[in-house]
Amino acid sequence: MNIVELNEKNLNEALRIFKSTKTEYYKAVDEQMPADEVIAEGFRGVSGEGITYLFTEKGVANGLVTIDKPIAEIKNFSIDFTALSKADLTKILEFTVKQFSAITLVFIWVTSIDGAVMELIEDFGFEYTGEQDYIDKAKFLSAYKYVFRRKK
Repeated sequence: MNIVELNEKNLNEALRIFKSTKTEYYKAVDEQMPADEVIAEGFRGVSGEGITYLFTEKGVANGLVTIDKPIAEIKNFSIDFTALSKADLTKILEFTVKQFSAITLVFIWVTSIDGAVMELIEDFGFEYTGEQDYIDKAKFLSAYKYVFRRKK
């Protein structure tokens, strides 16, 4: 697996993996997928200083992660679970958490329809903080905040 930083050459691959992994979410909330420009803007994180990494195999992206160091948060975690082994998934999380090397607490929000992501990050050591944000109460859709506490 190769890890590359997002650039103009691989932007289409980043958009493809984002769309393929987020389609279920947008269907669940009855919203249109955002325009490519809006998605690409999100790859810079909330602070505008975010960095997006693609995880590729033979030029095909199987995952992408946007980290936002100023707010100590993983803002985008788009992973094709069918194309990656458990070892690859662990490698992605190890790499991602390592990017926050000087930060003790790293946060991520996970939606209730992302059960595979929840299981993966919990197995890795992330803990649910107890913080929840309702996306759509009628549809029982929520987002849950998790934290990874770096061992001293």
